[in-house]
Amino acid sequence: MKKTFLYGIGIVLMVLCGCKQEETWYSYDSSGKTVLKIRIENNADTRTEIGEGNQVLWQLNDTIGVFGTGETKSTPFVLSSLEDDGTAIFTGDLPEDITPFLAYYPYRENASLQGNKLSITFPTEYDYTGSTYGPMMAFPSEEGSCTFRHLAGLLKITINDMPAKAKKLVLAQDFWASDLTGSCYVDDVTVSNPVLRVGNWFDVPELVANIPEDMATGTQTFYIPVPVQSYSLITVLLKDGDNKTLWYRPIRDLVVERASLLEMPAVDTEAQITITSHTSGETIRSYNAIDTITLKGYIENYYWFAGKLSQTTEENRKYEYHPELKGADYLDGAKVSFELDVALHRGQNTFTIDHSGEDVGYNNVNKKSTLILNLEEINEPAEAVDLGLKVKWASYNMGAAQPTDLGWPYVWADNTGTDILHHDDYEHVTYGDVVISGNKDYDAATYKWGDGWRMPLAEEFAELDKLERKEEMVDGVKVWRFTAPNGNSIILPVADYWTGITYYDGSSSGIDRSTAYLVKNNTGYDYNYGLGWAFRHHRLYIRPVYGPLH
Repeated sequence: MKKTFLYGIGIVLMVLCGCKQEETWYSYDSSGKTVLKIRIENNADTRTEIGEGNQVLWQLNDTIGVFGTGETKSTPFVLSSLEDDGTAIFTGDLPEDITPFLAYYPYRENASLQGNKLSITFPTEYDYTGSTYGPMMAFPSEEGSCTFRHLAGLLKITINDMPAKAKKLVLAQDFWASDLTGSCYVDDVTVSNPVLRVGNWFDVPELVANIPEDMATGTQTFYIPVPVQSYSLITVLLKDGDNKTLWYRPIRDLVVERASLLEMPAVDTEAQITITSHTSGETIRSYNAIDTITLKGYIENYYWFAGKLSQTTEENRKYEYHPELKGADYLDGAKVSFELDVALHRGQNTFTIDHSGEDVGYNNVNKKSTLILNLEEINEPAEAVDLGLKVKWASYNMGAAQPTDLGWPYVWADNTGTDILHHDDYEHVTYGDVVISGNKDYDAATYKWGDGWRMPLAEEFAELDKLERKEEMVDGVKVWRFTAPNGNSIILPVADYWTGITYYDGSSSGIDRSTAYLVKNNTGYDYNYGLGWAFRHHRLYIRPVYGPLH
């Protein structure tokens, strides 16, 4: 909710009925009518509407009420003409022996002045015309000037998709709360900042503005004056000609101050789910083949709601997410936010959101929304480090941004890195001494980093292990450093059970994580410094090498 004050730079309303004592803010014409000259400071417009700067402007034929000295009933004065300098001329039938004492807007026949207390009864239902009808009052100061001041606040309500059947905009309060309309009063009209207050409780809990035909569709904005007070709950409703509710939205803990404009966020009347964190077609870059993102959004205009999100990846894998989108009853039209973590896969991801239930008009809702997000994997080949061995070794793991990162773990023979649930059968790669190193259909290093890069063979890892090996801490990460006689070195971040390397019974058949081909016995390497072995369905990290197969 945005609050702006009408008494500020660029949004000032001051109707001056004279600036100096010697200036007469009223006179009489030849026919005996009383003439009031009123100027709107810094504004030549003449409408009592809301301008672009949120200021109130006069409108031709506007009517103000004027109390004469000692009178308890007011006389209507009508805006009759405008002068080139922006001065507004109001005329009325006030007897010559009566001096104008107090002016107010809008004119109400039932207004009364008892001493210094002004009482007005406003209608509980009126035809909305775009004018604000925001109550104002002007009382002369000791210097003779007379400034119109706001007596209430304005509630600005913007609706983006007005239902064609909407005939009434209704503001409702709980029966036990003070009313929004009806009998109102100003305690003391002589104070510098007079305030209009409600004078009735448990009487008229609704204010109805009849919607004109030219505001029945599209985006429409309403300015509704509301008395100064704190409201625990105001409900805004749209109703049809039969008084059936088409839409409603509760507004809670509303504090209305004098001369303030309370700008409510623009709303849609349609029951819907909206994603705010991402836009369809968006591309996200990541070093990983799969990255977790958080979808944020909200549901609104539901009485009760049920929904789920289904995901299909470019590899034709399907997932469903329910936890944060479970059924929600009795939402009462409120906007309800949600956050949902999803795994974004390499390539295109299509999310289908099913949402159903009842809208605030108690109509059945069954909808589908689609969101497409793309994950672009950053595949930047590492430096090929010459250690004086048969092949050069990459300076960091696949999916890593730096040498101390573990990178992205892969299922054996999955060149995309997206088969986290081991969906693929790899029917052309069976158990046995099958070498996939260098085969881009199964070797992720060759597929992603290009020809020349591949997964290392067992003997190449064994050759590496003959170099000087030392445990170190680099940037807070435990690593093994392998240093060659030529002085060059690489580091391997330690991977253990909790970071992707699982411990197995040494007598079981497995896949050597380093060599990428199947073996029937333990390699003998210690698993916890990155040279262990695993079954084919376990996800393991890859340190590529550069060079031909020997």
